[in-house]
Amino acid sequence: MLESSFFLALAVIFIGTFILGDVLERFRIPWLFSAIFIGLIAQFLPVLSDVFSSESIRFLGTIGMYAMLFMIGFEIDILNLLKSRKKYIMIASEVVAFSTFVCAIALFYLFNLNPMVSLLIALSFSTVGEAILVPILEEFKLVKKPLGEALIAVGVLDDFFELLSLILLSFIVSSAEYAHESVVSVAISLLALFLLTSLMTRFSEEGKKFTHHNVETIFILVTSIFFFFIFIATFADLEALASLLAGVALKHFIPRARIRMVENEIKALCYGFFAPIFFAWVGFTVSISSLAENLFLLAVITLISALGKIVPAYISSFSFLGRRDAFLFGIGLCTRFSVSMVIIKYLFEAKIIGAELYSILIASTSVFTIAIPIIFSLLISRR
Repeated sequence: MLESSFFLALAVIFIGTFILGDVLERFRIPWLFSAIFIGLIAQFLPVLSDVFSSESIRFLGTIGMYAMLFMIGFEIDILNLLKSRKKYIMIASEVVAFSTFVCAIALFYLFNLNPMVSLLIALSFSTVGEAILVPILEEFKLVKKPLGEALIAVGVLDDFFELLSLILLSFIVSSAEYAHESVVSVAISLLALFLLTSLMTRFSEEGKKFTHHNVETIFILVTSIFFFFIFIATFADLEALASLLAGVALKHFIPRARIRMVENEIKALCYGFFAPIFFAWVGFTVSISSLAENLFLLAVITLISALGKIVPAYISSFSFLGRRDAFLFGIGLCTRFSVSMVIIKYLFEAKIIGAELYSILIASTSVFTIAIPIIFSLLISRR
């Protein structure tokens, strides 16, 4: 019975994501977000709730989490980061520093969190989901205007802070898991991961040997390296960092022309199969009762994290954007989605944060994912 219910659950996840995602996209909300609603609904349907509680869904959801981290690393463009203009580097640093500090203080005092965990969650909140903004900017022909240029530039620079937050995540989870054990396994795993990443990025010339291989062969190579990185990380609970580094390493090892050919297949597997399961799993593990009891805390966290972005963004940009566009710039930077959700889910699964805080943080991120694209579009249309 559970086996048949398992396949029913998968069918519901994908069909529901497809139908509801199409509706959400009309409001400029990422289609993947619809899977969270599927998970929420599954809590009230016994035939689905049993499956969503099973190890099978948890396993696939965990692979989905690693796949999302892999794609974050795969999409980080180090060359663009190095080419960024000094002005945007300063703005991104100021916004992230202010936002992280304010949110970390709030999380520390409101939830009595460990300072490092507060810092990590706050840093994840400071990241920008620029991929959501680009279609809106293109629609209103603002990509090459100062506002669009500033948003995209800060979004690119944001990759550095995403990398930093995921490295911090790995250290926090690994420290909690191995607090009473020898650090040798952790040190060896870290050394192996960074050494392997360094070798693959430095010896990109060797990657040119794969120029004449077909798409299927390159795809097999990518998946095998991805799982090999995770295998190394399992000895020290560093899977998050390993998934990210696998993406970074492969991006710079395999020839650009071959990567472009297999990129669609990689994205189809990660976003088309694993990601909907992951986000449905996220939605299923949100405690609706905890949210109902903590609406005030949800409102406070949401407001603080919004002001933490809008205020420094406005102050640092109004001199060259003008007051109206500086405000729009701050609103746009409030967009966030996958990175913060992956980090929050990872902390929850590692039992570093409880169900109450987890539910509040996921709900807060959801508010921004739904509201910001709509608000940003409306404000630009009246610009």
